[in-house]
Amino acid sequence: MTTDKNPLVSIIVPVYNTQVYLERCIKSLLNQEYPNIEIILIDDGSSDNSLFICEKYQTDDRVVIIHQENSGVSMARNNGLDRARGDYISFVDSDDFVSPYFISHAVGEIEKHDADIVLFDFYQIKSGKSVLPVPDFHKKYKNELRKGNINIKKLLIADFVPNYMWNKLFKRSLWETVRFPVQYKYEDLFILIHVLDRANVIVYLPERLYYYNRDNVNSITSFLSIMQPFTRYCHFKALYERYDILSSVSWGET
Repeated sequence: MTTDKNPLVSIIVPVYNTQVYLERCIKSLLNQEYPNIEIILIDDGSSDNSLFICEKYQTDDRVVIIHQENSGVSMARNNGLDRARGDYISFVDSDDFVSPYFISHAVGEIEKHDADIVLFDFYQIKSGKSVLPVPDFHKKYKNELRKGNINIKKLLIADFVPNYMWNKLFKRSLWETVRFPVQYKYEDLFILIHVLDRANVIVYLPERLYYYNRDNVNSITSFLSIMQPFTRYCHFKALYERYDILSSVSWGET
């Protein structure tokens, strides 16, 4: 759906017990420079005030609210994908927030190259006030990232570059028959390989557009969560399946 030559971008936001951070997240999305967005907030059966916070913004016609029984982030994202109407898809975690140029600069880059995916940089937030740069993968793999396409695919599949959903903008067509697995954690690792396999053009935008919150102890990427046996098992299984797929993929020219 396009308005005044601005393609519609669907921003999918799973919400679960993030009342401390949620308002900051929503406000950063509503403050986007880019005009044509829909913000899909999926409340995953929160037991705190998260749903109430979401409903405060339902009078804004850019905001869509979905409520589901507690089923996990994968089901929430899948419900968001089923509802999304955009030409492009982005994902945001409800304890994070974004730059005002999060969508406008990503759309500009993806359309400039007629790409399927644009990958961009991000900050990490620690102790509430400190803004820390991520590990310098953008410097370590600078040449590969600039070349794009197959080079970026290899870095993502090998997990040398983070496989987060939220530091990327996707063409909607990549998700037509692809959905997140609901039985595992590390769902990003499980699903991204299938999305990458459909992408012909992948580009890298060396700009920090996303603020990744490392203070939320309930996040899957927190130390306490990572050390859980099932989480560690899912991480291993996702990587094992990924390298199995990698061995059967024809990469073509670099």
